[in-house]
Amino acid sequence: MSISDFHRKDYTSINTTLHVEDSPWKIEKVRKLIGKRLSPRVICDIGCGAGLIAKGMAEAYPDALVIGLDISIDMLKAARRNTPEAEFVNARIEALPIGAGMADIIMLMDVLEHLEDPGKVLGALSQIARHLIIKVPLEDSLWYWANDKTGRYTREENRRKLGHIQYFKMSSLTRLLNNAGFEVVAYEIISQNVDNPDNPHISKLGKVINPVRVLAYKVSKRLFARVFNGSVILLAGNTRLKNK
Repeated sequence: MSISDFHRKDYTSINTTLHVEDSPWKIEKVRKLIGKRLSPRVICDIGCGAGLIAKGMAEAYPDALVIGLDISIDMLKAARRNTPEAEFVNARIEALPIGAGMADIIMLMDVLEHLEDPGKVLGALSQIARHLIIKVPLEDSLWYWANDKTGRYTREENRRKLGHIQYFKMSSLTRLLNNAGFEVVAYEIISQNVDNPDNPHISKLGKVINPVRVLAYKVSKRLFARVFNGSVILLAGNTRLKNK
C-alpha cells in the first residue's frame, strides 16, 4: 500500500478524531511564529485535515485568501463543514492551484513525515511559496531508536498506525530545507507531553518519565529533542524569491 492509499483508506478509520483536539495548540504556535514578521494575503494549508487550522488562519487574517488542500475526501467533508470561509481542494501537492510566487505562506503541519520524497515536494514548493510553516515530529531520537530496537514501538508499527515514513532531527530537516532553497527564520522545539501532561496520547511509561522530560526540556530543548520525542514548528523563508 502506498502512503497516499493509507491516507485515503485507513487514516480516518484509525484516527477517528482527525486530531481536532490538537488544533488550538497548533494555531497558537503558528500565530506566534508569524507574529509581526508577515502580513499574509494568500495562505495555503497542505494536508489540511479537518480544516480547523485553516479556520484559525481565516479568523486571524480575515483579508487573506485561505486555501486547504487534502487528498482525503472524508477530511475535506469535515473541513468544509468546519470552515466555510476557506476554500478547499481535493488534489495532490503538485496540483496546487496557485501560481509562481503567489503564496505568502504554505503550511505543512505534520505532513513531511508522510511523504515518500519530501525533498522533491519542497523543491516544487520553492516555485510557489514565499514562506513555509512546517511542523514535524523529531523522531530521529534516542527514544524512538530504543523503542524500535526493543520492539516496544517499532518503525513498522509507527508506519502502520500513523503513516510516518520519514524520521527527522533538526539538522536533517534544516539541510532538506536549505537544499530546496529555504532558510529557517524562526523555530520552536515543542512537546505536547511537556506542555500538556494530561495529553491522552501519553503512554503509561511516558507519564512515569515525564518529570525527567520536563527537566530536560528546561535545560536544552535541542538536546531534549535528540533524546526524547519532541516536535519542531518553524518558519522558513524562500531565498530564491526573496527579492522578487
